[in-house]
Amino acid sequence: MRRTDSIIYALAIAVIAFAAVYLANPPAPHYNPVDGTWAMHQPKGVPSMGWYGRTAWALAGALAAAGITFAGCSLLGRNARGRPPAAITAMVTIVMLAVLFVTIYFLSVHDYHIWIEQ
Repeated sequence: MRRTDSIIYALAIAVIAFAAVYLANPPAPHYNPVDGTWAMHQPKGVPSMGWYGRTAWALAGALAAAGITFAGCSLLGRNARGRPPAAITAMVTIVMLAVLFVTIYFLSVHDYHIWIEQ
């Protein structure tokens, strides 16, 4: 496996991991712009921004997943000759795109219910 193949797989897995962690919405600090304060929970009845914390968790998950994938591909690449089958590359690409579209849909619905319906 070539180094470029490892990078492509690592980036695809990083996108999938970012979306999965972002949608999982782990506990993260929320910024309250009205008071200028931070809290580990979203206060009731007050608009707060959890984007910063969610994004930090998602970036950490994506970096970890990309590193593990790149290391795994590098180890496999030492033992395997040639390029990975095109079917595997196509499957990873399709899964990555599907995860992106699902994430965009869920975030759009979430934002609609939070900001538009209120």
